[in-house]
Amino acid sequence: HIQIQTASGGNPLKTWYLERDFRQWMKEQNFGATLNRIFEELPIFGSVVLKIIEGKPYFVDLRNFIVEQTADTLDQSSFIIERHPYTVQEFISLGEKMKWTNINKAVEEHRKSKKPYIYVYERCGEINYNGKYEYMRVFYADVGKDEVDAEKKVTIERGFILGYGTIDTHPYFEFHLEKIPGRWLGGGIVEILFDTQVRHNELANQEAKGT
Repeated sequence: HIQIQTASGGNPLKTWYLERDFRQWMKEQNFGATLNRIFEELPIFGSVVLKIIEGKPYFVDLRNFIVEQTADTLDQSSFIIERHPYTVQEFISLGEKMKWTNINKAVEEHRKSKKPYIYVYERCGEINYNGKYEYMRVFYADVGKDEVDAEKKVTIERGFILGYGTIDTHPYFEFHLEKIPGRWLGGGIVEILFDTQVRHNELANQEAKGT
């Protein structure tokens, strides 16, 4: 149900070709399934975030998504962080594809711990790089651990920066069902009905006790 309209003074023949080319693209990209999933998850979580990688959309797990919660939109957030849990094999394979550095060091430190996954943090935001603020994308492997010595002093061991680079903008697109002032996360049907559900449960419990 997406139609392309001809602008005033435009060529309707070009619009006709463009619309059919666009429909073929939507079919190849399985665009209908993407739209359906967006509107299935919106009422539950209140927000849905898509990440575009090489022209393909991927749904972001909001449990692993960290933004400035008081920002109204992602563009207004001073940072966007996505956490990726990888097995050692996944980490090595992706690292070679992305041409990351410190891959072997990260794997070596990870194997010393009892963690099931290597957690890679992908951060988009401004960074003071060589005395100049630039919008950058940074990948960081959190394989460090906190050690406590005999005097109960905590020594923090850092992870490893895998890669970084300057970007024009972040690759995320957001959708919200209802916006709440002062909060980035949207409001979903589940949250909206919290008070009603609590009251319904109270009435059900009272009827059960009365019988």
